[in-house]
Amino acid sequence: MNRIEEGRSWLSKHLKIGGGGHHHHHKLKQPSSSLQTYESSLSNGLSRLIPSAESQSSEPSLAWAHEAMAFLISAHRGLQTFSAEINYPFEKWSSCLTDEYLADTLSLLDLLNSTSRKLSLISQHRLPLLLYAGSFSRSPTDKELQEWMGLPTKFAAAVAEPEIQEEGCEITSCMASKPSEEEKAFRRAMEGAKSVNLFIMKILDCCFSGHVESMLEMKAPSGHVWSANLMNLQMRICEEMLNRRTRKEGGGLFFQEVVDVNERVGLLLSYISSREKEGYEGSQEVGDDCDEGSDEMLLLKILIEDMNEKVEVLGKCLDDLEVDADTLFNMNVKGALKTLDQVSTLPFFL
Repeated sequence: MNRIEEGRSWLSKHLKIGGGGHHHHHKLKQPSSSLQTYESSLSNGLSRLIPSAESQSSEPSLAWAHEAMAFLISAHRGLQTFSAEINYPFEKWSSCLTDEYLADTLSLLDLLNSTSRKLSLISQHRLPLLLYAGSFSRSPTDKELQEWMGLPTKFAAAVAEPEIQEEGCEITSCMASKPSEEEKAFRRAMEGAKSVNLFIMKILDCCFSGHVESMLEMKAPSGHVWSANLMNLQMRICEEMLNRRTRKEGGGLFFQEVVDVNERVGLLLSYISSREKEGYEGSQEVGDDCDEGSDEMLLLKILIEDMNEKVEVLGKCLDDLEVDADTLFNMNVKGALKTLDQVSTLPFFL
């Protein structure tokens, strides 16, 4: 009973979920047929996420991360539909299966929290780049530009990285001695949902930090319809991260929109450096001591307008990802709370 109370308390602190909702009726299907459909949907979704080596936009971006998160949301809903289709709601789960589901949920919530912290960190450092508001009366300072370029080191220093152990993508076998066809099918589907969720969230984590070694150490489960596509996604992104490292691009951050802003900030820093070499003493504003109609001011406006465009694109992508992370977080917390409410009265928790 203590474990249930502790789980309920932890989840309740993170989000208050309202009751009610609509009830949907699903036509019952054979477990094997429904499982095949669900695993095929995972495989197809992963296939669409694999960046094409031939495409000019093969490098994963925050827009790509948005697609990946949308896929995870779809996979979560698909597992709920699968459970209803084979008539295997959580009321029928064993205590061991319930434990695994709650543990998997907590692991995913930790990763979602880590992603949210990274998005918040980027947003905080993005704001000073926008403060000139188009009028150029207030342009970014040298210090603010330097702080943006130092952002990768802040991930390592300020954001705790949750570790995914090797067994994190394996389902512990604790089925009943004679599990039903529904239980066997649901366990396999849950393994797919768990593995895909943890793998993609860890891939996003590595893309933020540029830690390609961590991604190379990840091991995808074999023997599933979706296994090959999951490994192909992992390898394709590892290849591009290693390529970018060789080219020394991105300042340690992998997503293209962040790299684009880095490049523009670098140009502004070069502009500041050139002004200082010409005797400029480095006053607080980038545009100080420039005549309004001078070539220097024209160049400054072009640099800032270009950077502003990239910063705006970055902001839109960050907003989309924050919505995605909140949606997936809420869905998982709601599912965990419903499970806790149901099982807390069952005999095997007494």
